Amino acid sequence: MICSRSAEAPAGRHVRRRAPASAAATAVIVLTAAGLTGAGPLAVAPAQAQAPAVPPAPRMLPPVERGDAEPAPPEPPPAGLPPDFAPRVARHRVAVSARFAYRLGTAAEEAGAHAGFGIGGTYEYTYATAASRLELALGTDFSLDRFGSAEKGTLSEGGVVTTYDATRVILQNAFLLVHTAAAQLGPVRPFLTVGAGLGVGNLQTVSPSFTTTPSATSFHDTQFLARASAGVDVVVTRVWRASLRLDYTAVRLADRIPTVYGTTVPAFVDLLDVNLGLVYRF
Repeated sequence: MICSRSAEAPAGRHVRRRAPASAAATAVIVLTAAGLTGAGPLAVAPAQAQAPAVPPAPRMLPPVERGDAEPAPPEPPPAGLPPDFAPRVARHRVAVSARFAYRLGTAAEEAGAHAGFGIGGTYEYTYATAASRLELALGTDFSLDRFGSAEKGTLSEGGVVTTYDATRVILQNAFLLVHTAAAQLGPVRPFLTVGAGLGVGNLQTVSPSFTTTPSATSFHDTQFLARASAGVDVVVTRVWRASLRLDYTAVRLADRIPTVYGTTVPAFVDLLDVNLGLVYRF
């Protein structure tokens, strides 16, 4: 009997040792079945299984380094000043001017007054620019100067001679080809001009010194002219400038006007002119 118990005891102990393993296996099977069927206390609810994912936190960018603050826009110029003093780069120059004219020499008194007035016009084309400041230009120059002086005219009616007041008029016209050298110095443009061309003169008079008829007499003459000028343009806007110019005009090959006394008078003489003009650049 002892041997029988001894033989059964190990067998019983062996059975008892495997029981826990069988129970654990049974629990795993139960849990697995419960999970597959959605039942049981450890089952995961469908809502919890399909919960939306939490969006990731936004990516933080590194701080941008800022430089110096931009300067404030410039204030507009005061009222009354030109909107822009910067001259525009242009090759064409057109000028119109009023002229104060003066006849030079003592011979001018023999034919008429010294002082007069006139108008002038100039066109120039800049054909070369050196060092961005020196301009060389070719062009034409036109001017008309008028001089007037008081004189006495005579009328004879029925043997009675009467006198009346009149004006002796001398006109000197000039048509020249000119060459200009100018320097662009910011808002000012000083220039020197030389030229040569043709002059046309006209003297109108009723004085008995020149005619024995009561009607007016005109004398016409053609001369050779040479002119030298110096002046300055001052910027007003990008295209408009004011100009001041001084001219000296040498008159050559001019005929002398005959008088009734057998003498001659130099009616067309050298001129000095001051020009105040307006210039357009384009």
